[in-house]
Amino acid sequence: MKKFVAIIAIVFISSSILFAGVDKAPVAKASVNGVIVDKATGEALAGVKVSIEEINKVVYTDLDGNFEFESLSTGTYNIKTDLISYEDNKMKVDVEATTSLKIEVKSE
Repeated sequence: MKKFVAIIAIVFISSSILFAGVDKAPVAKASVNGVIVDKATGEALAGVKVSIEEINKVVYTDLDGNFEFESLSTGTYNIKTDLISYEDNKMKVDVEATTSLKIEVKSE
């Protein structure tokens, strides 16, 4: 009898875990990508720290100045850039689906 009760309990717990989030509506996903360039020369900048403050995500630009944030919820985000010898840049971006940016930064 104890084995039967244990099996029933395991089945009940397993099924409740499996179906716990079934009734939740899917959250729309979006992405932000872009390129960071020097404002004066138009040259792509590698190694720029690009961050989204609201969700504490950070990426760095590649050798061609490109960056990308994936699997974001739609909404408004503050995107900040940071690179030695350049002024910090902060911009507010409305993200709906895939948003592409060209961010120009000014040297100090």
